[in-house]
Amino acid sequence: MDLISLAQEQPVAVKWSLTAVIIILAGILIVVLWQQPRGKGLRGGQEGVQQAAFQQGSPTGRNDVTFVGANSGIVAGSYVAASPAQEELARQQLAELRERTEREQREAEKTKIQAAKDRAEKARLEKSAKVGGLIDRLRGKYLMSHDGLSAGMLAGTEPIPDEWMNAELHRLGVPYIYHGNPDGSFTYGPS
Repeated sequence: MDLISLAQEQPVAVKWSLTAVIIILAGILIVVLWQQPRGKGLRGGQEGVQQAAFQQGSPTGRNDVTFVGANSGIVAGSYVAASPAQEELARQQLAELRERTEREQREAEKTKIQAAKDRAEKARLEKSAKVGGLIDRLRGKYLMSHDGLSAGMLAGTEPIPDEWMNAELHRLGVPYIYHGNPDGSFTYGPS
């Protein structure tokens, strides 16, 4: 009589007890098997393979290999050697993959550089706009602090003196140079 037929004849409580015993026995078996010595040669260890015997050029075109490993017995297998055409194709595919990877890396680097340039240009334009606004405020300061100004200067058709504006910009620590044009407009740029 086996355990299954015995379990079918018993009440539910006994069935659960027998199931528990079977699970415990399976666990013990797993632990015992797990602690058995294993060869490390075929599992990536250092001691492992003590000897490997190759037999090339069998009539089937397969190359046989036999590994004799420490604590693992004999493991045999075979592989098919690549033909020269297959090796050349693999080399070409590898070269194409490397070239594509390098090209994608160069494009990514160009994208990063362009993004950095765009950020720098945006920052420069924002700073330039701030300096333009500052020059307009300094123009108002000049008009309020000086007497006897010409009608053209008050109307904005004559420039503020370059020396005064550049001295104010320098005093404020703004690294820009102002140049007033005869028509009242002005230009400025980094010093």
